[in-house]
Amino acid sequence: MRISKQLGATSALALILATQTAFAEVSASDVWNDWRGYLEGMGYKLTATESMSGNVLTVADVKMSMNLAEEAGVVSLEMDSMIFTENGDGTVSIQIPEVMPIKVMAAPEDGAPVSAQIDYEQSGFTMIASGAPNDTKYDYAADAISIALANLNIEGEDISSGDLKLNLAMTDVTGTTSMKTGDIRTYSQTTSIGTLSYDVDASDPEGKGRGAFKGTVSNLTASGSGDLPLILDSSDVSAMFAAGFKFAGNFEYDSGSSEFSVQDPVDGDFNGSTSSEGGALAVAMDGSSLTYDVSSRNVAASVTPAQIPFELSAKMDESLFKLTMPIAKSEEEQDFGMAITLGNFTMDDTLWNLFDPSGALPRDPATIAVDLSGKARLLVDIMDPEVAAEMEETGAAPAELNSLSLRNLLVSAAGATLTGMGNFTFDNTQSFNGMPKPTGAVDLKLVGGNGLVDKLVTMGMLPEEQAMGARMMMGLFAVPGEGEDTLNSKIEINDQGHVLANGQRIQ
Repeated sequence: MRISKQLGATSALALILATQTAFAEVSASDVWNDWRGYLEGMGYKLTATESMSGNVLTVADVKMSMNLAEEAGVVSLEMDSMIFTENGDGTVSIQIPEVMPIKVMAAPEDGAPVSAQIDYEQSGFTMIASGAPNDTKYDYAADAISIALANLNIEGEDISSGDLKLNLAMTDVTGTTSMKTGDIRTYSQTTSIGTLSYDVDASDPEGKGRGAFKGTVSNLTASGSGDLPLILDSSDVSAMFAAGFKFAGNFEYDSGSSEFSVQDPVDGDFNGSTSSEGGALAVAMDGSSLTYDVSSRNVAASVTPAQIPFELSAKMDESLFKLTMPIAKSEEEQDFGMAITLGNFTMDDTLWNLFDPSGALPRDPATIAVDLSGKARLLVDIMDPEVAAEMEETGAAPAELNSLSLRNLLVSAAGATLTGMGNFTFDNTQSFNGMPKPTGAVDLKLVGGNGLVDKLVTMGMLPEEQAMGARMMMGLFAVPGEGEDTLNSKIEINDQGHVLANGQRIQ
């Protein structure tokens, strides 16, 4: 009996799944209506002519426009037609024009009127929609996609392509986007780009110089997700977040390179290049916080400055910047943090010899790393432009600082190394030299500090009287530690507001 019940339940489940699969399909009208709803929800005014013939929906004479914030102008896009073809298997193929002009007309009250056209071009483009109405997946690919400035007019004067060039190109593009619509629109997407290249070339209208910048990024992958309110007003950021707007994105690449050059008839020409062996970017934002994390590996840069007849170069194994911060007013404490790393920075001997021709300083790789975290209470919504303007006018503090931790400090250069860590809490009801009263301590360790001072004096970069002052300060705030030329220091602020160095009160 138990076996028969299990078989019956399994059969029922299979029937339900098969039925759901059979009805999981979208029509051409479903896809177009979803697109129209998305674009209009983003604030675009849209007009188009729709015609259905058999399994093909043609949307012709598509025109979209949206007003820029603060009545600064209008951005518009035009397409000859889009074609949605029902494939007979519950999916829809989508064709878009190879060239789509995007027009921008800006007329700010305190600036010059500007109009421009940017051409969006693609080749080998395919897109297939599948799934169900309000829960649709889009798979797409393109051999190439490019965005180029077609024309620019400033105050009625055309800027020629010889004076300004702006191109962005991508090859081997593939991706998937899933869109689900209910009370809010939820999306997730992944994209892969074989190469991404950019080329900017601009000259001064008065003939006073020219600058060019171009580069390439290889094997770029991106993923992201988020929630979009069905009606999205980008001019009111606070309202966007209150309506549920949020997003998160991750980007990684295998390698990158760039070249730049500047022609300056007054100060002279200079040029240079950069490269890296990969990196990553992660960013996320919702109604309460913002996080940002960018890093790169094996970064190299070289430059030939004006009036110097040789190249200067430098390398770095790692660069990193992280930021976490609250953005919304709250009665509760919120986490924040920031970290910076410049790891194993080296310069070539040519650059070293400019200020250390005798080789007195050790030329070991240098590293700077700082990692901070803490808790604060935000007193205002900092994404509200009216609040930001009021703060700028009044100078009011946007937040109360409750705690701060130095999780890591490392400065290593020229034969000396400084490390440290510590924790402080803050009492916002009491003042300490104009700031909330801190309580806590930081522990510091300096290795090779006296040796570095001696070398700087020998080189003539540090006068003897200044070196004496530096040694006196180290003697006041530090005590000898284990090992040669090692100093330890514990800087503390106690409950009474006294400042102590290694247990000795100095304030």
